Amino acid sequence: MKRRNGEIDALKFLFAAAIMIYHGWNYLGLDQGLFAAGYMGVEFFFVTSGFFLAAHVVRRGSDSDETPLAYAVSRYKFFFVWQIIAFVSSFIVLSIIYHWSAGQMATTLVRAIPEILLLQQSGFMLNPTYVVNGITWYLSALLLVSFIAYWLIRKFGKSFLCFGAPLVSLLVLGYFVHTGGFSNPWGWTGFFYHGFLRALAEMFLGCFIYGVVSFTELEGTWLGKMNAKLAGVLKAALVVFLVVLATGGGQDYLFIFLIVVCALMFVMQVRPTALPDRLNEGFIYLGRLSLPVFLNQLWCWKLMDYFLGFGTWNPALAIGVYSMVVVVLSAIEMAIINAVRKR
Repeated sequence: MKRRNGEIDALKFLFAAAIMIYHGWNYLGLDQGLFAAGYMGVEFFFVTSGFFLAAHVVRRGSDSDETPLAYAVSRYKFFFVWQIIAFVSSFIVLSIIYHWSAGQMATTLVRAIPEILLLQQSGFMLNPTYVVNGITWYLSALLLVSFIAYWLIRKFGKSFLCFGAPLVSLLVLGYFVHTGGFSNPWGWTGFFYHGFLRALAEMFLGCFIYGVVSFTELEGTWLGKMNAKLAGVLKAALVVFLVVLATGGGQDYLFIFLIVVCALMFVMQVRPTALPDRLNEGFIYLGRLSLPVFLNQLWCWKLMDYFLGFGTWNPALAIGVYSMVVVVLSAIEMAIINAVRKR
């Protein structure tokens, strides 16, 4: 069995942290600061999700009795646990901060039904201002595109992975070039939310990269022999992009960033990790921690700001304290959920 590459998990955690810090600056009402373009970390998650989705489908083979619906339901069940904890926490915190009456709480719950069911990016969330935990748009878009991509891979196989997926990705990304980017997932095209299209383009891009890996014979070629060197160069390039995100370069470098992420996924999949087992397992743990860190950031900030008044703090100190609290609480949450699941 192929060993899981913890380097990818380490990158997941780094980008989750970049997104968290980016939102911290937004919560303070500041446009510039450390990771002012950290929202681009979502691109990494979408590309890698598409890559591993394609790997899952291809490895199971065309004879698998797993249906697209069964796969979607299994993923939904996995994410729903994390989502409902984050939603309930956000709901309680917001009701305390804004002193909601029983009527306001009931109205909010009714309006939030699409969010609770992770259907908000399907278009059923008519007014995004009713969202309780806005972060979960990512999970909604991820699940919707996962269902579509799974069916297309099973139905068309190599034709979709190597031709259909990159074509759709190219067209959608081209659309965003002409509409000023997609930092706002709630932008409405008349047919789809930008968040859904963002997931579609980038997850299909990840599917395409896996298609190239899966159907390309590299062993013995110059590219295969250069994998270790390429991986080192690409990881260094990704670190450079983390610096770019940290200084707010973001949108201007979006497509170069996507190319580097795709190339890195390609090389890391072909080249097994050389990390020591203990370090690799530590990185895998951080990768798993990235999901609760991502989902808990909003309510944690709101609660801490309400009691501690972050607006009067030094911004860097406020974001540092907030980030540490989110990570610690997320680690505790993950430990409890894992313990319950093992029973």
